[in-house]
Amino acid sequence: WGNFNVDFGFASLVLIPSKSNEKYYRTSSGVTTTRAGITTETYSVSDGDGYERGVEARLTSAEASKIQWLLVYNYYKGELNRHMTTEYSTPGLIADITDMRLLLSNKAFLGNITYPITDRFRALAGARYSSDRALSTRDDVQSASGMGRDTYSDMDYSSPNYKVGMEYDLSDQSMVYGTFTTSYRVEQEAMQWDGSTLPAQKMKAYTAGSKNRFMGNKLQLNASAYYYTYKNRVFQAMQFPTVSPSNGFAYCDPNAEPGAPNYAADCMGFRPDEGGRVPGNLTMKGADIQTSWIITPKDKMDVSVSYLDSWIGHMVANYEFKDQPYAWPENADFSNREPTYSPKWTVSLNYSHNF
Repeated sequence: WGNFNVDFGFASLVLIPSKSNEKYYRTSSGVTTTRAGITTETYSVSDGDGYERGVEARLTSAEASKIQWLLVYNYYKGELNRHMTTEYSTPGLIADITDMRLLLSNKAFLGNITYPITDRFRALAGARYSSDRALSTRDDVQSASGMGRDTYSDMDYSSPNYKVGMEYDLSDQSMVYGTFTTSYRVEQEAMQWDGSTLPAQKMKAYTAGSKNRFMGNKLQLNASAYYYTYKNRVFQAMQFPTVSPSNGFAYCDPNAEPGAPNYAADCMGFRPDEGGRVPGNLTMKGADIQTSWIITPKDKMDVSVSYLDSWIGHMVANYEFKDQPYAWPENADFSNREPTYSPKWTVSLNYSHNF
């Protein structure tokens, strides 16, 4: 709700406070089949409130300063509360009542400096100390199926991170660079199969590249290569099969023979969507080439080519209900596999004309 600027001569200060409040109310209706195999009409009401508060303060060196530096303080806090009720038209079915809460907070101090060692060679360094919290709770106050489940996740983590790097000007139109950075991330709803909270995700990133302009700045050509390692990277692991309403707290098995207790056709509510969040290690390496060419004052073409090689180093999903009758699989080892949505090659071509 504001943006304040002060120029001290040797540096400038920018202060950006923010504030918002939310009231939430939503209704919906439809037809559903319960886990007990009952088809019924539903009417749902969801209401709640929330807020966000934040402030960012940036102190930046003067543009003419030989040594460029930056100091930043950031604060954020936000909370959402939801109360959800679903009523059923079928007599005897009690309503589903669920309360949910989400709290996110962050405090961070960071600094960055670019120091010219020579007219062409610059050293980069930066440090950041952050404190983050992601709290999420779900309370199934009442459940029509009798299978409601309360969840609690409180990921609270603080750590310093840093960045080092260099830049070298090959000419007035070309430069090369290299950096090494560390970082971490917390997540909401970070529950493992056993209900415990996942550890914070951590990342180390190595990058190197070149930026170039030719033909009087009409042609831009950039190239980069990277190598990323993730520790405790969160994956969504799906559990097959799921709850079998006709056979109690068992499971439907799509590979079972007719007549078996877990035969899929007899599991009226078969839905292979019992997912869980599982930590694992991930490595990604790749390269990108991007070019932008201003052909005429009205024509522009952009081309990019990317290569990606990624693999999961270690990730085992030990499913929550592995000891239940007919549960399958007991666990799944995804180690040394390629993650989803990771194409080896990506090519993008864009042409624009200004009429």
